[in-house]
Amino acid sequence: YPVSPAGGPSSPLVLPREHDMASPMAERPIAAPSSEGLRIGIVGFGTFGQFLAAKFRERRHQVFASSRTDYSEVAGQLGVQFFRSEGEMLAQRLDVIVLSVSILSFEGVLRAFPLDRLAGLLVVDVLSVKVHPKNLLTQLLPAAADILCTHPMFGPVSGKAGWNNLPMVYEKVRVTDNHRCVRFLEIFEQSGCRMVPMRCEEHDRYAAGSQFITHLTGRMLGTLGIRSTPINTVGFETLLKLMENTCADSFDLFMALYRHNPNAKVQMDRLLQALLEVKGQLEQGGPEKALPATASAASNSSATSLM
Repeated sequence: YPVSPAGGPSSPLVLPREHDMASPMAERPIAAPSSEGLRIGIVGFGTFGQFLAAKFRERRHQVFASSRTDYSEVAGQLGVQFFRSEGEMLAQRLDVIVLSVSILSFEGVLRAFPLDRLAGLLVVDVLSVKVHPKNLLTQLLPAAADILCTHPMFGPVSGKAGWNNLPMVYEKVRVTDNHRCVRFLEIFEQSGCRMVPMRCEEHDRYAAGSQFITHLTGRMLGTLGIRSTPINTVGFETLLKLMENTCADSFDLFMALYRHNPNAKVQMDRLLQALLEVKGQLEQGGPEKALPATASAASNSSATSLM
């Protein structure tokens, strides 16, 4: 999942078990044999776009790519035809367009795209937030364009040894050619992914309570400036690793996860509230003696006003 302007991956999000995720999209993709591969265009050929392209080629699909940066050399090494403009790439009789750009650049890239030429194609996003691209795609794309929102929850590091049992979240937002959509999802299923059909709205609720909280915790530890010590515990080593992993991602990713998932703001407020409550418990001698943070704040406010 692209998470920076260069398209690099983020740390994978751990989701609840699949049977906890009831969704009207709950059908699994069913293998559909075909003698010819799909013709797949990738918009944004950074790290993650290249990662996907390698797998698409491994599954014997034809791959085309376009990007603002000249990736023609690496594209040639992967067996991908590279174009400097989307228009040239769209002339290649494509079946599928994969939008592999960052969350923050997604809307700008989409609005600058020759959208009328997407009619009849399957348009796929791979962002790590889902309601944001879903809304834009349904609002801006022509009615004749199919829409598949996905979040491959892995990247070049976590998927280096293979994709077996790695989660691939998806919603068929608007699909008229189901055969083509299933063939695209097959790439992930036949590569061993755990396919997780899920509404975009549901994905973002889960992600705010897991992926965003993970990044928020890591960023707070980084701001706090924790460092390794001669007496590290196993738990502290885990915190150091969390800080290292999350702070290695771009701040643009962290900001995008906050700005483009409304549930993240709720989680931020809950974390701040929880911190106040725990502080109150420590100062007042235990959970059973401490006032809730809101009541404590109100009490302090009243006392101040009487002075």
